[in-house]
Amino acid sequence: IRNVRGLIMGLSMVHMIPITLTTICCIYTMAYIRRRSVIRKSIRQQANDRRDFLVLKRIFILLSILIASGMPTLGISLFFQISGYLPLWSTQFQWLTATFSIFAVSVILIFVSPNIPKFWKRQ
Repeated sequence: IRNVRGLIMGLSMVHMIPITLTTICCIYTMAYIRRRSVIRKSIRQQANDRRDFLVLKRIFILLSILIASGMPTLGISLFFQISGYLPLWSTQFQWLTATFSIFAVSVILIFVSPNIPKFWKRQ
């Protein structure tokens, strides 16, 4: 076994802490907006809250896809650190996951974009 503890510490410092903090902030803000929606507010404030909630939901979806697409690469890295063996197909698999993540983000951006449903409704 190589320096697995150092690898995990490095990954947590570089990747996991910022991703976790961003996710926690998104979830807290979404919960805050939902809690605050019970209070009587003006129509304009309700519209602003709905818009803010929708934007946060879109950011959360994109963040989740980006995190999920990086998991196979993380798994291969940990497997190599533990076993000392790197499969021959690992490079191709990492390129496949990177390409898939770019494709998935592109497709998701189409569906979460606010202008696309308006465009489809007009036709």
